[in-house]
Amino acid sequence: MFHQKGIFYLVWTDVLARTIVAPSDLPIGIITALFGAPFFIWLVKKNNYSFGE
Repeated sequence: MFHQKGIFYLVWTDVLARTIVAPSDLPIGIITALFGAPFFIWLVKKNNYSFGE
């Protein structure tokens, strides 16, 4: 189940990266970082993780 969500996430970020700057390609890592970093921060805050304790 989780693998399918990851596949769809990467496919759609690849499509988005190719359509933002149409003649050339935008690295997919930029798009995944823009969506992934805020999601990761939200997960950390939601679950009240404390690193080092």
